[in-house]
Amino acid sequence: MNANVDSTSAPKGVKINLVLLLESAIKKWRLIFISVVLMAALGFGIAAITTEPTYTSNLSFTVYNKEASEVSSASDINSSIMMANTFKYILQGRTMCQKVAESCSFNITSDAVANSIKVSTQTDTNIIIVSVTTGSINKSYEIAMGIASNYSDITDSVYPNATLKMYEEPFRPEKEDSQSSYVLFAIVGAAIGFVIAFIGIFIANAVHDTVQ
Repeated sequence: MNANVDSTSAPKGVKINLVLLLESAIKKWRLIFISVVLMAALGFGIAAITTEPTYTSNLSFTVYNKEASEVSSASDINSSIMMANTFKYILQGRTMCQKVAESCSFNITSDAVANSIKVSTQTDTNIIIVSVTTGSINKSYEIAMGIASNYSDITDSVYPNATLKMYEEPFRPEKEDSQSSYVLFAIVGAAIGFVIAFIGIFIANAVHDTVQ
């Protein structure tokens, strides 16, 4: 007596052989390469169109106790470091930014000045670095010069027991800041291009009529 075979129990659908898929991808490496290059170029182009160029002018200061002629002992160093952290806020405070805005030859608000200023300290030192970044060479330089011209009036009145001296004067930016977003967009575009090409190869193998 012949046993009945249930045809519904047979596996349905298409099986994708990963080895064959990888082999196919290797054979079509030119397609993947072209897709990666094109999408990377597209990402770079989008970054170049949407990203505004910026220019940065830097200046720096040193700070120490007025009573001490120089920073020598450990207590002087620690005190100067604490003062440097305080001056970080004074140099980009509302009073300073208002003074700088009034000294500029172009119209700018104190809030816009504050947004253009970044103040940092060198680790474990009494050195303060001020960076002014805008979309214009002249504006960045003029704001930095405004800080250099007005800092002593503000700091002497707010913190009379400290001395803040300019270490490096502002400089006029010679070229635009490096745009890391260009590289990031290009990398993301290249990754998208690789995924698109690989998905295309996957679909092509999945719908192929040949039994593999």
